[in-house]
Formats: sequence, structure tokens, C-alpha cells
Amino acid sequence: MGGLLSSARAKARDVVRRGPRQVIWTPAYMGFGNLLYLALWCDEDPDNRRLLRTGRLEPWLATFPALADLAVTPADVSSRDIRRSAVSESYGRFGDDFTEEHLNDFVRRRLLGAFSPSTVDTVVVNIRRGDYYDDPAVRGYFGMDLNAYLRAAVPRVLEQRPAGELHVVSDGLDWCRVRMGWIEEELGVPVTFDRETATPLENLVDVATSRRILMTNSTFSYWAGYIHDVLYPGTEADVWAPRFFSRWQPDHSAWQLNTRWSVIEEIPGGWDS
Repeated sequence: MGGLLSSARAKARDVVRRGPRQVIWTPAYMGFGNLLYLALWCDEDPDNRRLLRTGRLEPWLATFPALADLAVTPADVSSRDIRRSAVSESYGRFGDDFTEEHLNDFVRRRLLGAFSPSTVDTVVVNIRRGDYYDDPAVRGYFGMDLNAYLRAAVPRVLEQRPAGELHVVSDGLDWCRVRMGWIEEELGVPVTFDRETATPLENLVDVATSRRILMTNSTFSYWAGYIHDVLYPGTEADVWAPRFFSRWQPDHSAWQLNTRWSVIEEIPGGWDS
């Protein structure tokens, strides 16, 4: 009987929720990089698409007020709105879920006011630690051998073009200081580290406005790369990223990467080492 009632309620909701507006039911834990993919999807049809406004989005709206009209509070969701999942549906596949033209237009209209081009040919290394490595469950999906990745990637970046220094922006600066000394010792390139007190916004600005980026598997980094591409047209190859993103995907591949970025396809021992 309970199953029949549940089915009847679901059918009744489907009858009521005929739109035309669709609202992505955003989970409270979702960070800014993933939220921007949802906002990009909403921006494609701003009259009929919204994402749910959450506490993780709120602090960013002061800097990016043009995102506000794409978000609604739970109180603003009507019974007719179609609810979409933020996690079981895809929003981040470069060239499939969005075009490069739309992405660049979105960056110009809704994000670019917070960024200014730099005249310094700096390499910024953006290393994601945080919950990717602190939480065992999350680490199982997103963790990779960062030492092996940096050993493979840093020489490739320097072969592409020499650098006076590498500047590290990370949410795990202690880890970076302990493990990245080999760059100066073996390659002769000084490594500097960002301030411990830097805010997420300051981190985003530092990475996005650098002329050369070496990133790990992070949607926050990917968006810094997209902003970089608009700030410095024609320099997409100066953005370096790992092919690996997560073990959620059958091929582990980062679908979000700009096809003109420079990609580290594999590391010694493989991404699961």
C-alpha cells in the first residue's frame, strides 16, 4: 500500500511540475567551481532556468553580482517548477554541455569585471588538497599521486617556456612546502608560496590572472583557466591540467578541459598509484 501511495504522490507531483521553469536543486556542500557550471547552464536560458541559492554561493555574489539573477531561494521555488538534480545530471562537459563560445561569453558578462590582465609572465601552480585528501571517501574518488603528477608536469611546463619562478596557490600550503623543494634543488627554479590568509576569491584572482597555469584536478582551477583564456586570447596552451579528474567517470577523464589546453595524459604508476 505504501508503495502505491508513493507512486501516486510522485505522479501527482509530475502533473503539477510542468514548468516551464527548471530549478537545479543545489546541495549545500557544493563549492563555487561546480556552482559556476550550474550557473552556466542556467545562463543558456535565463528566462526558464535557475539554480538554488545556497550558503556556499552567497559570499561570491558581492564580487559577481551578475550571477544573482540566475539563483533563487527555496521560498521562491513554485510548485510548478521542475526540479533538476545537481549531481545525477551532467553540466560540465566542455563542448557537450556547453560550447566554448557560450562559456567565453558567460565569463565576459558575468565574471570578468573582477579580473585584470597581468604583464608578468608568471607560472602559478594551483594545488587542490582540502577534502580531496582529508576525507577518505572523497579521496577515493578524486585523490591522485600529486608528487608523481608534479614530477611529470613541472618539467613539461618549463620545456614549453622557461620561468623565473613558480608561485604556489593551494589550500594545503604546508604539504606544498614540504614536498616541492625538489623544484628549486633539481631544476634551479625558485618556488614561492601564497599567503596562508589569502581568501578563496584572492586565490581565484591569483590563478586566473596569471599568464601560465599548472593546475590539479579541481573545478575551481578549471574556471580560473576559463577566465585566463578570455583575459589572454590565443594562449590556451599555457594552461596545463591532468587528464584525470575523478573515479566517478568510467574513463576517469576530465571532461571539463578546454581542448586547447596542454594536458598531462599519464603519470608514472598511473593515476591510481
